Amino acid sequence: MNEENRNLNEYMNYRIPQNKSIISKEIMKYVCGCCCCCSCFCSFLLIIFGFAALEATEFGLNYSWISKYISPSVKENGLYFIGIGHSFIKFPKTVQTIEFSKSKTANQGPIQSRTSDGLEVTLEISFQYILQKDQIYTLYMKYGEDYNYIFQNIAVHTLTEEATKYTAYNFFMDRGKIKDDFQFELDKIFQKLCYSNIQFLQLRSVDLPNLFEASIQESEVKKQDIQKAKAEQNKIMIEVDTKIKAAEYQKDVIINKAEGEAEAIYKQNKADVESLMKMQETQVGVYKNLKETLNLSNEKLLNLMKSKLIKEFNGEDNGLILNMDLPKSMKSKENNNEAINSDL
Repeated sequence: MNEENRNLNEYMNYRIPQNKSIISKEIMKYVCGCCCCCSCFCSFLLIIFGFAALEATEFGLNYSWISKYISPSVKENGLYFIGIGHSFIKFPKTVQTIEFSKSKTANQGPIQSRTSDGLEVTLEISFQYILQKDQIYTLYMKYGEDYNYIFQNIAVHTLTEEATKYTAYNFFMDRGKIKDDFQFELDKIFQKLCYSNIQFLQLRSVDLPNLFEASIQESEVKKQDIQKAKAEQNKIMIEVDTKIKAAEYQKDVIINKAEGEAEAIYKQNKADVESLMKMQETQVGVYKNLKETLNLSNEKLLNLMKSKLIKEFNGEDNGLILNMDLPKSMKSKENNNEAINSDL
């Protein structure tokens, strides 16, 4: 019996170490498999979390929260592998708006200032700025991520100071010029201190004391009345000037027409005279040749000319008067009548 127990113990002592060895190998295989899976999964997660993306409207600075280091290189839109423990500090790439007004969405309330002549003025202003890409790192190192609030304070100080350079009348009459001046001065300050550029500025409203606005409006009404009167005066002057020019033009037309008619009459008369002279010269030459050919005396030639004229008029009563001698009978009667008249 004792021998059987001893053999049984020896057998058990022999079998147990073998079973322990078998169990340990199986456990080790299982453990190793689990470790590999966990390692792969962790590596996959590490790789996934090592990537970061930037939108098309963003700039980014690579920040390591492990080493507390910020890379000065500015990244634009895209997918980047920046490593575990890194992230992007993002900045807007698009135009940003700051507004000072009574609107609920405004960044701050209206700007309170005074004009150069001491009157209170309340300005509602909004403007748009854009960050300079090459100055993003400097901007962050100087102002951190809360730079927009600092921009607002700088803008309030600048615009408040600029408003003191203009009179209340300027704000009432020259808002366009003041708006341009505000934008120019604010852009200079933002380029120097805020590392950004002002794209647009709107002078939304200007609130001056009521009494001043009323007096300005009254003066503007008077100015408009004066301008209206001047315009009416200019209209009348233009009408009078137009009538004078029309009369002068008509005068010139009449004078030119009369001069033209006179010139035409003169030229026509001149032509008639020249024609008559040529005809007379021709007749003189003909009668001279006739006298020489027929050997006529002057008296006979004149009688011949008179006869020709009588023949041409054909005895018609055309008012032809010839200086011819009366017959002897008519001459004696005429002489008797003259003697009787003398006796009486």
